[in-house]
Amino acid sequence: MDINLTPPQSEFFSCKSEHVAAVAGFASGKSEASIVSLLSTMIQNPGVDMGYFAPTYGLIRDIFYPRISDKLDELGIMHKINKSEHIVSIQGLGNIFCRSMDSPGQIVGFEIGDAFIDELDILAIDKALESYRKISARCRIEYKSGKVNQKKVTTTPEGFKSTYQLFKNICKKDSENNTSG
Repeated sequence: MDINLTPPQSEFFSCKSEHVAAVAGFASGKSEASIVSLLSTMIQNPGVDMGYFAPTYGLIRDIFYPRISDKLDELGIMHKINKSEHIVSIQGLGNIFCRSMDSPGQIVGFEIGDAFIDELDILAIDKALESYRKISARCRIEYKSGKVNQKKVTTTPEGFKSTYQLFKNICKKDSENNTSG
């Protein structure tokens, strides 16, 4: 897969942490980095399903489906989008389960390797945090390579909302776990 990413996109793409976020303005390339990361992970781990999450099914339909389809066409990879089931099936690689975060209680019933979460900060904070918890619970397919299950967030800055709160707490926990006493 030929990849041409900007330095910030490359940093997001290559990060190995369990929790990753790219917070940047409109047209900064967040979605491109996310889609390239998603497809690269699938190519390197055939048979491991992925998840793509957005605030509404309308955004999935209007933004994700056309972009993923274009990228797969560009790569010459056969795929099928089942819009009623919200699943992108990629020949020889696996499925991408696409789910809306507008009803976090509906994020159940499937397992994935990694989660790609778009525009988390558009949601109300309580709904976004609940969605993130539910999404994290889906990330439980073990990689044969030992790769860690990742949650990769891309969002436009909306102030100190859910992404800020999540990553502030994650960094605090990481800091506490890495302190020697």
